[in-house]
Amino acid sequence: DMVIRKAALHGATVISDEHYRFLPLEGESPAASFARPDENVVATGSITKCFGMIGLRMGWIAAPMSLISKIRDFRDYITHTLSPVSDILASVVLENRDAFIVPNRATIRCNLDLLLRFAGDTPGISLVTPEGGAVAFPAYAFPLSSRDFANGLIARYNVFVLPGSSFGMERFFRINLGQEPESFRESLDRLRQYCLALGGNR
Repeated sequence: DMVIRKAALHGATVISDEHYRFLPLEGESPAASFARPDENVVATGSITKCFGMIGLRMGWIAAPMSLISKIRDFRDYITHTLSPVSDILASVVLENRDAFIVPNRATIRCNLDLLLRFAGDTPGISLVTPEGGAVAFPAYAFPLSSRDFANGLIARYNVFVLPGSSFGMERFFRINLGQEPESFRESLDRLRQYCLALGGNR
């Protein structure tokens, strides 16, 4: 509420990205929305990430009606028709959301435990535990850019991570927690070998 009030004093709008709202690691799902339809807040969400429905490209926006009208006009201008198949599938997913969310949360919790153990056992790696979502953002202490770090990892060990430079954060990398746990465990083993080779065993 304090952020919303502060933004309002300056005539600013708060944008709340809630694409991971259905994947809190603790507590009930979904997490509380930041949406305030009568205030200076725009909240966006979708079923693509939390539900694993990347190809459907279905989502929503909660905002003041004056803005929703403009968004609707713009959407009509760039998207004349929507796929009825995607619409039906998205409805089925939302009506049966626990069938998707419960196993996804279990997978992410399992992989996060593996990642926390990896970070604790691998010199040069540190991690702030995420509170939700399907990604984590570990830091490393090795003397190379995050792009070189990511490129070297995929070239030598066939493991893909996103470099922190893609998010304006050097010496970090983003890792996906939504993988099958055995595959994720193997990837962490390879990542640890890579880190040790970079000098983490000193």
